[in-house]
Amino acid sequence: MLSGLLSRLVRVHQINWTITIFIGDLNVRGSKITSLILLAFALPGTQSTWAQEQDGIVDNSDPGFTIGDDCCWELSTDADGYYGTNFYWKIANKPPDTATWPTELIEGSGYYEVSVWYPISTDFPTDVLYVINHDGKSDSIVIDQNVNGGEWVSFGIYYFSGSDTENVILSDNVGARVVADAVKFEPTDLPPDGIVDNSDVNFSVTGRWNIAPPPDTPTGFHGDDYLWVGSKTGGDGSNTATFEVELINGPGEYEVFVWYVPVSSPLLATNAPFTINHDGVSETEMVNQNINGGNWFSLGIYSFADDGTEGVILTDNADSYVVADAVRFTSVSPPDVIPPVIRNVQSRGITDTSVEIIWETDEDSDSMVRYGTIPGNYTDMVSNITLVTSHKIILGGLIPLTTYYFVVMSTDISGNPSQSSEYSFLLEVSPLSVTKIIVDNTDPGFICNDCCWIVSTEEPDFFGTDFRWKPPGSGDEIATWTPNLNSAGRYEVFVWYPRSDLFATNAPFTIDYAGKSYTVVVDQTKNGGQWVSLGIYDFTNNGIEKVILSDNANNRIAADAVMFESSDGGANRGDEGSDLPQPGPTENEDMYVGGCFIDIATGR
Repeated sequence: MLSGLLSRLVRVHQINWTITIFIGDLNVRGSKITSLILLAFALPGTQSTWAQEQDGIVDNSDPGFTIGDDCCWELSTDADGYYGTNFYWKIANKPPDTATWPTELIEGSGYYEVSVWYPISTDFPTDVLYVINHDGKSDSIVIDQNVNGGEWVSFGIYYFSGSDTENVILSDNVGARVVADAVKFEPTDLPPDGIVDNSDVNFSVTGRWNIAPPPDTPTGFHGDDYLWVGSKTGGDGSNTATFEVELINGPGEYEVFVWYVPVSSPLLATNAPFTINHDGVSETEMVNQNINGGNWFSLGIYSFADDGTEGVILTDNADSYVVADAVRFTSVSPPDVIPPVIRNVQSRGITDTSVEIIWETDEDSDSMVRYGTIPGNYTDMVSNITLVTSHKIILGGLIPLTTYYFVVMSTDISGNPSQSSEYSFLLEVSPLSVTKIIVDNTDPGFICNDCCWIVSTEEPDFFGTDFRWKPPGSGDEIATWTPNLNSAGRYEVFVWYPRSDLFATNAPFTIDYAGKSYTVVVDQTKNGGQWVSLGIYDFTNNGIEKVILSDNANNRIAADAVMFESSDGGANRGDEGSDLPQPGPTENEDMYVGGCFIDIATGR
């Protein structure tokens, strides 16, 4: 008895006194009480009294609660299980009127679970309309007051902005006497529920379902109407109703509830099969739809991956009629509010016009670098929406001999952003006077047919801000990189493309140099996200030398960036005595691709 009493306590200031509590015939004495529960609760045939000091609860006797006309509403204690000292009731529509519970006890804006309390009776209406006004919106709930009396009945979770226009309103537009008792606004860290009604776009059926709108009976449905199917002997499972999953909080654990109409006699199936498809698993719960109607009935807690294939399916493979009305998905874990942790920020691969920025995060998140030439003033930005823990962004088209300042940013799947402190790098020419000319797909030296080559950021580790790609073709569509070389000389040519298994294995890059042309075939499914060498060539710097990529390949082709690298102050690769070929249109010559030699005749 005491343990049940202690679960429903109202705390008061610490005092030293002796007090006697009478509960029925029970007498409990104590001294030096630090917290006290005062409660007279419902015993058979008695009234139910609750203390009023609980946060977020608005009873019909509290300030702020209003009724439209005192002449129409009657105060009563004639039913068991009411909240507080009494409750209001009135005859429906004589005249039409409302009862309103304000949100005055809400502690600021945020998410709140809204619940309603009414006494225990079988004489109340089955189709009582409550309207929840919150954050500029209005949501309607229709319930049966003959069931679940004497307890809190949840309407779900809603966001309240703190406006004085937010409230819960009860309408008396029903067919019997309506009851107004108490409403609770309970703060929660959980987001609003995902509710799928039979009238929503993510609900679908197969077979022949019947619509039962007002004034059809029974009542106590969710939303505007409900669907039913079958016969007194059930169905064969060919009629299905599908509620696609609605996960407000993203992937995770959710409690799944179903709503169906209440009935006064065993008319519906005792074994309505609700199949929950979740995280690659299917589980079926049999529900007796003759009981627990007009309320959210739990099917259990399930893990959802939110992969587009999940939801709840009801079939008519049961022993009588089945009802499809609404399904609710309630997150059972707080939303992720912790941003990713950024660490190991580095700038590497510095040339006179480009740099590679890398960093790590403790969870999958996107990548962004904001940079500029003045501390704290970041005028440019490069990003990648791919969620990774190892991040890499290439900054190109930079000004030589210039100091740049930058920060890196990562945002996780829950939208929590994180930003690093400021870093810097200096673009310096190396002692060997190495010149690297990079032509990205966004630079003036790049040309392609915009209608054919698609701008994209969907594959990881592209160079700069994006890349181009197109489906394979006959070779008529080309992408061209024309460098503005500092001088004539020998240059090693590199290409850069993102990482993907969807690219061609035989992308043909043609190098036009010194009046000659040479084609190198590259497997773009390998070595993505790095510079891949096409070999060393002598360029005359006549303004028309270029690299050309044709669409004559076996899969989609990626056009991203090309780099021309010379070493004017040191030994040229061709002078080092190495076996690197000097490409040209000679027979039986090897070609150098991605650090490997390939025999043209054999392809090996």
